[in-house]
Amino acid sequence: MSEGAAPWPQEIRLAMTMVGSASLAVWMSGVATETSALLHASRTPGDGSGYRKLLDLLRATVRLDVLTGTSAGGIGAAGLGLAEAFKSSPGPLRDTLLTAGSLENLIRDPNEKQPRSLLDGDRFLGDLEGALRTIAAGGTTPADAPDMTLLLPGTMIDGETCATTTHSATWCATPNTACCSASPVHCGTAGSSRRSRSPRGPRPRRPARSSSRGCRSGRRTPTGCTRT
Repeated sequence: MSEGAAPWPQEIRLAMTMVGSASLAVWMSGVATETSALLHASRTPGDGSGYRKLLDLLRATVRLDVLTGTSAGGIGAAGLGLAEAFKSSPGPLRDTLLTAGSLENLIRDPNEKQPRSLLDGDRFLGDLEGALRTIAAGGTTPADAPDMTLLLPGTMIDGETCATTTHSATWCATPNTACCSASPVHCGTAGSSRRSRSPRGPRPRRPARSSSRGCRSGRRTPTGCTRT
């Protein structure tokens, strides 16, 4: 390209991963909102935002191919994916996290007996659902499936423990059918831990060493020292 000529048209394709951590939830929702604004500017020629001016300068377009997130990052990824599907904005999710997602609102009552956790996620769930509905209502229902992949890993609420085999024992704290059928171990009852012998069997004994160390005179045999 000669000096002063316009740059070649280019297509920027994104694959985003939003990490977890409640402390990063608000920051991630801000990233989702700005990414949505960038994508909107890319597909809207008449947009007068700074993103559109930058894209025109670079003669570039932007599209989001893959989107994934974990824990709090998964909430941001879901909001961005929903906004892209309905051509809306994940801004309502950001606003909800700034208010309902604060530590002051999420922390449980110190006088609560046997709390399930430190933070009350059930209280936040209703606000989160309302934010997602607001995102969908702010756009239009897509006629076709969006050309984007959204991957959200799930978290087991009750948890599950499988077997761990060491050189001496195998432990299995909860009865897991797949775990027990995959390895010859004995699983205990729920809430308890039971030990079973390793399938390797007992270790072989080391053969006795034959040397003159420790014998004042003579040589060492498997039964003791013999004089020479």
